[in-house]
Amino acid sequence: MNPYIEIEHLEELVLPEGGSRTLHHMAFQYIDFTDAPNEVLTCHFSDCCFLGCVIPDKMKAYLSSDCIVFPRMGLIYKAFTNELYNGDSLYKDDFDTKVYKDYIKKGKQCSDIKETLARAIHDHCITDAMYDFLDGYGHRDVVAVMGGHALKRTDES
Repeated sequence: MNPYIEIEHLEELVLPEGGSRTLHHMAFQYIDFTDAPNEVLTCHFSDCCFLGCVIPDKMKAYLSSDCIVFPRMGLIYKAFTNELYNGDSLYKDDFDTKVYKDYIKKGKQCSDIKETLARAIHDHCITDAMYDFLDGYGHRDVVAVMGGHALKRTDES
């Protein structure tokens, strides 16, 4: 089976030409369809995944029963992120520290199903974003550096 066509920004969506008004086998990631053009809102969607998207009521009538819709989940982080973190995004408004404290508070072996699903989905999305990023490089052009949380940022090792 072919992989889903990933749409991470509404501008990437190419509507079918001709008579077909059906979008099939697509994965939409964290898109707010509120201000989407009417021709998008009234397309028929078949076998599509909507991951953390905002879907207006008008559009919901065009989703077939085989579509999967995951809500945004109301967490302090985006479970359905479509990009890797960088220094600016991690340190903006102390985001990294807030997420870490939330993780410690809820526990590594959290019993809240919403939280454990969100963590697994987030890990999947980060892995997907990493592969998208690495697609621009040859397999010999990448070096990985690993560290641990036990090290302070000021440590020399």
